[in-house]
Amino acid sequence: MPESGEREGTGAKVTGPKGRPSVVDESPDRALVVGPKTSRRDRAADWLRSAAWNIDVVSSVRQAELRVRRNPAPTLLLFLPTGPPSVGALHHDAATTPLLVVCPSARRRVVASLLEAGADDVIAGPLTRHELLARARALMRRVAGARRAVSSNPRAGRAPKALVAVDDRLRTVTIAGRSIPLTASEFDLFQYLARRSDAVVSPWEILESVFGAAHSHDTALVRVHVFGLRRKLAGTGAQIQTVHGRGYRLVTTERIVETSEKTAQKKRTSRPPPNDS
Repeated sequence: MPESGEREGTGAKVTGPKGRPSVVDESPDRALVVGPKTSRRDRAADWLRSAAWNIDVVSSVRQAELRVRRNPAPTLLLFLPTGPPSVGALHHDAATTPLLVVCPSARRRVVASLLEAGADDVIAGPLTRHELLARARALMRRVAGARRAVSSNPRAGRAPKALVAVDDRLRTVTIAGRSIPLTASEFDLFQYLARRSDAVVSPWEILESVFGAAHSHDTALVRVHVFGLRRKLAGTGAQIQTVHGRGYRLVTTERIVETSEKTAQKKRTSRPPPNDS
């Protein structure tokens, strides 16, 4: 395994037929593996490399910060801490470089705190090749979907239009003409944030207003639902931002329109009577 910070994968030579050297085609997927040198970190890098990823390996968050600023930037950050995990210092753009954390602890609250702090996905407990590659590919599909949404926008160079339609009567959410499949709890949370668009809402406000008094202290419940909503909103132009120490806010590139039974009745009664002549 190369020393920390050494680039691997791009144009890597392998032995071809009859012992002749050949060159592996460069993959568009570039992973930056972050963590102290351990057998677990080395295995993770080897597994990604075997799946045709280009690999950078660094041993500290400071080195990762410098590497992320380079061009081209990695398409995936893989963080493998050995102590209590903290991802706050790993600043990244989730739309282009998602963060996947491998956490030795499988405790629900630890996983939820990592997601709240900015991780895009977490592997909890023992690490396997199959799960690592599956989750990495899932994150890449999410990024690809976001890119397609931008490229299909007729207003090139601008953020994708995301007219957000919230139907209280049908309990549906549509963004830029695309229906977002939400559970009942996810709809309630989205509607609550939409009604306070751009305002920061604390987890305790969400618990009281969305989930009820029975869950007034279960902030992990909020984190899990926010994580689920973020996954479903990926590539839509609407996103839930975490404001550290304060809470969450819903940010969209266009206005939010909410319809309800009262609105529908108002529209029906405001119509002029039919002309019988």
